[in-house]
Amino acid sequence: MEECRCARNIAGFAGHIQCSEGAVPAVQGGGLSEGIDYEGNILSAIAIVGLPLAPPNLELRALMWHFVSKFGEKRGNLYGYTTPALNKVVQSTGRLIRSEKDRGVVVLMDERFAQARYATLLPPEMRPKILGGREELIEKVKMFFDMKKGAAVSATIL
Repeated sequence: MEECRCARNIAGFAGHIQCSEGAVPAVQGGGLSEGIDYEGNILSAIAIVGLPLAPPNLELRALMWHFVSKFGEKRGNLYGYTTPALNKVVQSTGRLIRSEKDRGVVVLMDERFAQARYATLLPPEMRPKILGGREELIEKVKMFFDMKKGAAVSATIL
C-alpha cells in the first residue's frame, strides 16, 4: 500500500516538472534518479555531485572480500566497490535521455570522474572533460543547446 502511494506521488511530481522550471534534487540510487521515466524530454540537464561510493559497512566488506578472494585485490575492489558507484551514475543520467529525440547535458561535479579508474567505466559519450570554471560551463551548455543536432549527452566536470 505504501509503495503504491509513493509511486503515485512520484508520478504526480513528474507531471509537475513538465509545467515548471527549476531544479529537482534527487539522491543517486533513489526513486527520482532510478525509479521513474521522465518522458518527453522534460529534463534538460543533470548535475551529479560527487561519486556515490558506498560507505564502508559489513555488507560491503563481505561483498568486496568475496570478489577479492575470487578475482584478486585489484579486480575485487573494482567489482565490489567502484563499478556499483559508476553504475549509479549511469543509471541517474539515464533519466535524462529516454528516446533518440531527447537531448541534455550531464555535469559531473567531482574531479575524480576524470581519473582513469573511474572515467573508463563510463560510456564513451560520457567521458569527462575538465572545464576551467563556472563561466566555461555556462558557455558550453549554451553552445550545446544552440546546436540543432549533435551528441545526446555532453559530460563535463567542474
